[in-house]
Amino acid sequence: MIRSMFTAINALFVHSQYMDVVADNLANVNTPGFKASYMSFKDQFAQTLRTGAAPTDTLGGINPIQVGLGSVMGTVSPTFTQGALQSTGRGLDIAIQGDGFFVYESGAFGQVYSRDGNLLMDSEGYLVNASTGMRVQGWQADLNTQTLDTGQPVTGIRIPIDSSVALQTSEVVLTGNLSAEANRNRPAWNPGPPPTMLPGYEALGNFSVTFGVYDSLGKMKNITLTFVRSSAPDTPNPGDPGGVDYQGNPAGGGGLDVNGPLYWTVHWIQDPTVTPNDYNFWTANPPLQVQTGDAAHSPIGGVLFNNFGQIEYTSQNVVLSGVTGSDGTVPWDITVDLSGLTMLNTGYTVAASSQNGLPGGSLNGFNVSDTDGTIYGVYSNGSQRVLGQFALATFNNPAGLFRQGNNTYSVGLNSGLPRIGPAGSGDKGTVASGYVEGSNTDMSREFAAMIMAQRGFQASTRIINTADQMLQELVNLRR
Repeated sequence: MIRSMFTAINALFVHSQYMDVVADNLANVNTPGFKASYMSFKDQFAQTLRTGAAPTDTLGGINPIQVGLGSVMGTVSPTFTQGALQSTGRGLDIAIQGDGFFVYESGAFGQVYSRDGNLLMDSEGYLVNASTGMRVQGWQADLNTQTLDTGQPVTGIRIPIDSSVALQTSEVVLTGNLSAEANRNRPAWNPGPPPTMLPGYEALGNFSVTFGVYDSLGKMKNITLTFVRSSAPDTPNPGDPGGVDYQGNPAGGGGLDVNGPLYWTVHWIQDPTVTPNDYNFWTANPPLQVQTGDAAHSPIGGVLFNNFGQIEYTSQNVVLSGVTGSDGTVPWDITVDLSGLTMLNTGYTVAASSQNGLPGGSLNGFNVSDTDGTIYGVYSNGSQRVLGQFALATFNNPAGLFRQGNNTYSVGLNSGLPRIGPAGSGDKGTVASGYVEGSNTDMSREFAAMIMAQRGFQASTRIINTADQMLQELVNLRR
């Protein structure tokens, strides 16, 4: 009877612990990222009254006789199942879908790990946990080179709230039409017998287009391209007794064959209002030369059209080398895409349809990628730049992590070391902006567990009451 009372007392204690676990789970039913725990029981040491015996040639074996001394707590293990995502409408609320933990720098405990992604930005621009102020860890991007190295150690993520950026133009796209009615640049022609070509060309067909580009400081400058109709493929045809010269006059014993391919050559000049003589050139390959007698007007490229007025060949587009910008900027190259040009029997409509430069702009806001946790800054000039990226940590045995409070865990003796990397890589889950992960506490299961804890506790008290009555009867035997 005494033994049974102590067994029941142990049972009362372990069922009260069971109720503590259930109460903790229910108390955190609205805690972001909370992971509910499950308690298991194990039996306690059993007193052996008889050890038992093995069979012999004449007798059978007998079993041991043991009386158990109750139960004790076996383990309390968290369940890292996915919690429901709850929409908050705040871009700085980040939830993890799948495996992984956010990494925070706690100071006293070093790095800690949490599923709680309720963030805010502090006065210095760092992203911190809203309830603890701990800085969330990740990788900071280089604003100038737009590089982000996830192979480096993690650091706090700082939003450059006072930053301004500009984007230097590197590509320009031209579209439109070069008139097929344009006269070719024909060689000066001597109609006297025998017909001969004189040095030099007479420019009869050309068109200029001016467009703006941005330097590295975000300042605009103008570039002028001039398209010149080239007669490079034209050849004299002395055998043609008729024919006409370049002015349409009788050629007298010879003519000019003007049925070759339709070439245009391209010249360029930087902002004629500022630097009227600042020419830079690139020669087509194969070269398409126009002998103007002025070295400053050598062509930088050529365009060949087929008989349908569509581009058949371009000289790797046109590369404007050594474009100069504002004071303090380094000269750079700009590629001009000519593939959208046509040469049809209509007027000139060539214009710059797009260029990839941007003027200076300041940071207006930022957003988070819903896959890999990359943070993008949005600037007033329309530019979008990478600012940083969140890091996630995974463990071989997350149940071995040590709870530190404040929704955080630290590395435990049986958790394994953290494997830190970007979201969506390897065994790491993805992130969702504008959501928090709710607790995974299952209220129906917890209420059922509460009933079981209550009934187990109640049954243990009945054992104590019954043992007490039996002892009372034993004491009453002396009367």
